[in-house]
Amino acid sequence: MKRGIVLAAGLALAFAAAASDSVRFGNQLVVLGDAEAHVLKVAGRLSLRADVQNQYGAVVGHRLDYDVGNKTVSIYVGQDGRVTKIAETYN
Repeated sequence: MKRGIVLAAGLALAFAAAASDSVRFGNQLVVLGDAEAHVLKVAGRLSLRADVQNQYGAVVGHRLDYDVGNKTVSIYVGQDGRVTKIAETYN
């Protein structure tokens, strides 16, 4: 029984998005608080740019998605133009 629970938890984590404080693009690093201009310079051409809305539909920032190998790196930028969250989703 214990093995089944551990296996189910492991599978859930394997497909979940991993959040972190930094992400590497080649030999360059993007960290929380970096300016959007720095992200665009370091990460290069993005795959998708989407608005992020709050529960009332107001745009509170945007998400920059990059396809890197077998994962998608999502970088969230707030209205102040700074990175607020970094998430990696494995495809």
